Amino acid sequence: DVIVVPLSTQAGNYYGDRPLRDWQSAKLNAPTFIKAVLVTLEQQSILSVYGRLSDHDWKQVQDAMKDVLDV
Repeated sequence: DVIVVPLSTQAGNYYGDRPLRDWQSAKLNAPTFIKAVLVTLEQQSILSVYGRLSDHDWKQVQDAMKDVLDV
């Protein structure tokens, strides 16, 4: 299994949600937000990879998960 974090173009005011600064370099089509929710999927459910997060945005994901998990 893999752990994924949902993304959305809709800004939410939920605890832990954060904007991606470098969404264009990640090959996303519009400004995108991290939804601070953990989801697990089976590896074979991942059909393709669209892009990669910048170091800055990856840190945003890590910080959001630390906030939500209170670690």
